[in-house]
Amino acid sequence: MLPAGSLTRSRNGKVFRYHAPAGAGPRGINSFRIARRANGSYLVSFTLIGVDMSVLVLNTPVCQPMAVIVGDDDGFRGALLARPHFKRRVAIPKACDASNHWPWIQS
Repeated sequence: MLPAGSLTRSRNGKVFRYHAPAGAGPRGINSFRIARRANGSYLVSFTLIGVDMSVLVLNTPVCQPMAVIVGDDDGFRGALLARPHFKRRVAIPKACDASNHWPWIQS
């Protein structure tokens, strides 16, 4: 979670960024970027620290629920997580159906 006022805005107001201060801690959001595209959609990029991604060691890709909430706006989607060439980075090549994995939708 980022506190209100953490994002800095670009001059044209279409890109918002956050960078954690040095020594921010062993777990959390290191960087966050949200940019409005020409078609009205948003591109969201982020770097996390201290997230357990061990499930990707033996299974790749894995469909996981993901949410980005900014103020009153939210986006909930299944994200297909892949670990290309066993690097430390995780790619999200496309969306997937994670509807049965949201805790508040479980029946």
